[in-house]
Amino acid sequence: MKQHDTNYPQHIKVDRKIREQYLIPLKDDERSPFYKKELGEIYLLCAVYGLLFEKRLESNDLVDLRTYAKTDDKYKLIIRLIVLESTNYEYEVLFDGTKTLKIFQDYANGGAKILYDKALEHPLDKPYAEEIWQKMRADLS
Repeated sequence: MKQHDTNYPQHIKVDRKIREQYLIPLKDDERSPFYKKELGEIYLLCAVYGLLFEKRLESNDLVDLRTYAKTDDKYKLIIRLIVLESTNYEYEVLFDGTKTLKIFQDYANGGAKILYDKALEHPLDKPYAEEIWQKMRADLS
């Protein structure tokens, strides 16, 4: 574990209901542009949608999604950038790993329904969702 990650919680968490209602269908539905993608990557995109649409959803019923320490550095960077953008670049928040992941999780939970609706409920938006996914992957490579 890197030194700057030592104060971060062990797991990134997701709201249990959001995971079942939105993330798993996004991963398992053949119509989804995220079919067979990793849940953690889909959750990351949910946070981007949450931030773009200013939708945060707090939850007390959280379950583990993935181990933070095993999260790729490029995804950790995106998590931190989402948090910085949402706090008007108050970088001190990044020193509090619990608060950083909480902000990220709230945006991801808030953006999950938006992403689900765009990907599965409105088929005309599907190419748009695929384009965003491909651009995100290309930018991170």
